[in-house]
Amino acid sequence: MATGKLHAKLTFGLPSSNTVSQAFDVRLDYAIVSSGTIDVATGATSSFDLPFGGTSAAQGVVVKNLTNKPIELAFNGGMKAYAVASGGMFMHWAPDAAGTDDLTALEVTPTAPTEDGTVEFVVLGA
Repeated sequence: MATGKLHAKLTFGLPSSNTVSQAFDVRLDYAIVSSGTIDVATGATSSFDLPFGGTSAAQGVVVKNLTNKPIELAFNGGMKAYAVASGGMFMHWAPDAAGTDDLTALEVTPTAPTEDGTVEFVVLGA
């Protein structure tokens, strides 16, 4: 097994002119990696599943929307539950994914971009 590490550091200003920083480190062990870029054509509205590479439960997922319109995400065959804005990113990092609420499928639906774009992704699993 390999170990993945997510390091996220957020820095933002407050109305009082103070700056706040918060860092997060999360590690997870994984054996299967699936990553890549999926082309999204102008006007596309057909859903596609992110390839999970044979893992039964995704422990780490990053999805980056490089289209000029939002993409919608549906989890485990359910209804669309989340939208990622153009240029936005979705991250799921769960070191102990084994259980009843595993992330077993992730469907992406483009919302008719007005120019060609892509969706980039990484999936880590046991």
